[in-house]
Amino acid sequence: MEILNTKQAIDWLGGLKCRFKPDHKGPHILKCWIPDQFDAYVKIFHWMYEDTSIDGFDLTWGEAREIEGLVKNAPFGMWGDMTKLKRIRWSELCDRYGVDFNPELGTERFTEVFATRSWPRRIVAANEGTLEMEDCEELTSILERYSSGSSVYLYYDFVERFEDTGSYSGKLSEVMSWLKTEAGSWTPTYWWPQTREWVVFTYHDMSWTYVAGSRSLIDEILVDPDLESIEVTSDSIACEVIRR
Repeated sequence: MEILNTKQAIDWLGGLKCRFKPDHKGPHILKCWIPDQFDAYVKIFHWMYEDTSIDGFDLTWGEAREIEGLVKNAPFGMWGDMTKLKRIRWSELCDRYGVDFNPELGTERFTEVFATRSWPRRIVAANEGTLEMEDCEELTSILERYSSGSSVYLYYDFVERFEDTGSYSGKLSEVMSWLKTEAGSWTPTYWWPQTREWVVFTYHDMSWTYVAGSRSLIDEILVDPDLESIEVTSDSIACEVIRR
């Protein structure tokens, strides 16, 4: 992948690019981030896990912090013994706790149903801001069929804040190896082909990723058994609270 010296490649996104107006009121809808020009949109949920070394669901992360000396945001990224973690789908948790599995579902919906608003210690919440590499690889294999052999562009919003342009280009076939060796397995804020047939978007405060593209592309993602996804629209609420 090649570092780009200018941000010209991302200009087509206009003033979106994860920028928020200080006077914005209410929730942010998806077209705050992705141009409202695609046939269809899908939301891919990042993995959550059950820690099978923890018995039952009574112990909460709040209680565990006092017992185990864990940090305040422990459910997010406190892995413990990796061999004891089992993936659990968002839809399974929805069924378990009576939460509606819908296009605007977020982690806060689970927090609202837990007593004291503290998650069960057995559940490890999803990573924010990046797809699991397994999901990214699966998604890339689908995107290859919709890229017309063109170059792809990657843009990291948080990289631009600290160094260079945050923009890169190369072949889609190079993306996975580059992410693992050069990007710390952290997926881009935006990535898209030169033809702009699709765009993938992950904001650093979100535990899910959006893909916009043709009807056939989105349908492929929706039926893929390895990707937990749900169809959304450009008017779906993407984020209710922006942490600054």
